[in-house]
Amino acid sequence: MRHVSLTRFFFPTRGWPLVGLCWLVNWTARAQAPSWQTAVASAAHFCTVKATALGPGGDVYLVGAFAGTARFGPIRLASTATGQGLDAFVAKWSPASQQFVWAKRLGGTASDEALAVAVHGAAVYVTGYFGSLKLRAGPLTLTNADTVASEHRIDKETTDVFVAKLTDAGPTAAFTWAQRAGGLKNDTGQGVAVNGAQVYLTGVCRSAGSQFGSLLLPALREGTPEDARPVTQQFVAKLTDAGPSGRFAWVVPTGGGREAGGAGALAVQGPAVYVVGNPARDEESDGWDDAAPPTEGPYVTKLADAGPSARPVWTQRLTPGSAVSAVAVRGANVYLAGWFWADTLRLGPAVLRNTARGRAEGANPNSFVAKLVDAGDRAAYAWAQPAGGNGSCRVSNLAVAGARLYVTGTVWGAARFGPVALAAAPAAPLRLYVARLSDRGTTGHYDWVSAVGPPRTYVPPREQPRNFHQMTTPSEVNAVAARGARVYIAGGFNGPLQFGPRVLTFANRVNLAAFLASFTDTGR
Repeated sequence: MRHVSLTRFFFPTRGWPLVGLCWLVNWTARAQAPSWQTAVASAAHFCTVKATALGPGGDVYLVGAFAGTARFGPIRLASTATGQGLDAFVAKWSPASQQFVWAKRLGGTASDEALAVAVHGAAVYVTGYFGSLKLRAGPLTLTNADTVASEHRIDKETTDVFVAKLTDAGPTAAFTWAQRAGGLKNDTGQGVAVNGAQVYLTGVCRSAGSQFGSLLLPALREGTPEDARPVTQQFVAKLTDAGPSGRFAWVVPTGGGREAGGAGALAVQGPAVYVVGNPARDEESDGWDDAAPPTEGPYVTKLADAGPSARPVWTQRLTPGSAVSAVAVRGANVYLAGWFWADTLRLGPAVLRNTARGRAEGANPNSFVAKLVDAGDRAAYAWAQPAGGNGSCRVSNLAVAGARLYVTGTVWGAARFGPVALAAAPAAPLRLYVARLSDRGTTGHYDWVSAVGPPRTYVPPREQPRNFHQMTTPSEVNAVAARGARVYIAGGFNGPLQFGPRVLTFANRVNLAAFLASFTDTGR
């Protein structure tokens, strides 16, 4: 039996027609695809969710970016960004009351985005980047390392890392402290995890020297001495949360001294910190470009937090022609997810074969999920599972709930997820999906996959975007969180999405709206 409920949240615009609304639709899943409960959220002419986290009481915390004015139920946030700039947001959703409890803005006059969130008790930690000269988070203000005001425009801005702590008081929340990091180039915070009072960040620094409080991440340079240029580095940093303040304790580069791309994530268990990253393909690479295979493959590294310092314990490097997008940990099991456009991907004894057309050009990757077993000072692959078909199949994120793994991503055309076939939808070839795997020790098994896309009757609009925020991004699912049988996914979409019998729509089809969706998985 399926139970579906619906709640709607309107997001009006500032000088724009109504763009979207926010729905939350519950669904029940057994041994097949889920029965959805969906949510949509939108603001002004752009809104998307970048990450989610679950609080100790089951509340859902969402972070992302918006432009214009957003209304989270009765709560309205007004962006301070000018032109096509973005502001960051963090919001709390209550499954018990089926409504938003509070929402907070972080921003300035340029573009600022929140990309990751972690929760410990009443403490909510958010990280991302800010291109504004001043980032304001409640009563707190962070100043960009580049203090030349004329540099902080949409077309010419330098970004710094930010990490902020909010204290959740139940019906409201307040910013407690905030820290910046970076230098005079573009630096970004991409992941955050927490273990007690220890807060861990990962991201990339493109500056010649990046400051983390009183600590310096030295520049990595390549080339001849006279032509040496700074090399983009991925970093892991630790802050100690002292309650009313947070202080950087250490920062280390990762990736073995090779130039980093823009994609990174981390997970923490006790003093062990697991970080994944991707190499850059060229000087301007963001780490997600599939244009050409890199000479070095992605990596997963384990760091040991020794208090005032950290040391690398082991590194596993994937074969070139692949990208890793997510990492999660449970006990000694470390789970990775990503995609590969090479003909094959070797993960320990497993060799995965790419079935996509156009893979030689890197256009259509297959996805993978793999498990490493951490034996302390080393790790070994236990299993790896591919998914894909003739078109593109990517994984954006994963979550672990016991022996169940939930992965989200995008798929183009038909695909196979182990024994489960996903048929093509010619009217809407690009779809979002959520799939469940079972970890059976020495092997992983896909149990089901559910695609989310426009209704069969949907005809895409011919209207073209009027600016870079309007429909330059296809539908995306960026986040997944799970606890017990409850699973949430979130992201953004640019056309109607159908979750079971429910269709999410918004008025202006050329804009990006955000969604939150959940289901109860009661399957075995």
